[in-house]
Amino acid sequence: AGGAADAEEPAGDLLAGSPVPYYLVPGNHDSPENRAALDAIPGVVVLDDEVVDIAGVRVLGVADPTFTATNEVSTEAARAEKAALAEDVAARVAETTPDVLAVHDRTQAASAFGHVPLVVAGHLHERTDREVEGSRLLTVGSTGATGLGSFAVETRRPYEAQVLRFREGRLVAIDYLTVQGIGGDFTLERTLVRSEAASLSRGS
Repeated sequence: AGGAADAEEPAGDLLAGSPVPYYLVPGNHDSPENRAALDAIPGVVVLDDEVVDIAGVRVLGVADPTFTATNEVSTEAARAEKAALAEDVAARVAETTPDVLAVHDRTQAASAFGHVPLVVAGHLHERTDREVEGSRLLTVGSTGATGLGSFAVETRRPYEAQVLRFREGRLVAIDYLTVQGIGGDFTLERTLVRSEAASLSRGS
C-alpha cells in the first residue's frame, strides 16, 4: 500500500530507533494500510479495543472506526457510526476498569463518562479541559499542526501536545506544550490536579 503509509515512513524510522515505547490510537485520517504500517514498527503499538499497562497506568485505547480522508464516508455518517458504538466502548470500560480511556473522537466516549476517571481525545483540533459527568475530558489541540506541510512552511496553527503526569495511577499534573511554526518558539504550561478530583474509584 502506498500513499500515507509511505509518506510517514521516515517518522516510523525515528520511532523504531527510540528507547521510549509509543502507543497510538488511530483517527479518522488513518487508513487501514497506514494503521498496519504503524503497528509493524518496532516499539510502536496501535491500540484498538486493547488495555495496556504503562508504568502502572491502565489505558484502554479505542481507535476511530471510520476513515474519512478520501471523502467516501461523510462526516455525518462517520459521527453516526461512532455514536452507535459508544455503548460498546462503555461496556469495555465496565469490563476492564481502566484509569484512562483514550479515543480519537470524544463521541466514542459518550456513554463512558462517569465510569472512568480520565478520557483523552483528539479530532477537534482545539484544546479543552472539562468535567463531564464526573470524568475529566482532555482534548489536545493539534499535535501535527493539521498537516505534514507545516514542517516546511510557516503556519498560524501551532503544534500542541499534552504530557500527563501520574502518581500511583492518579493524574497529578498536565503539561501543555505549544510550538509555534518552524521557528521553534514554544510555551509550556503546567496544571496541577487536586488529588480528590484526580480519579473516580475503579468500577464506579
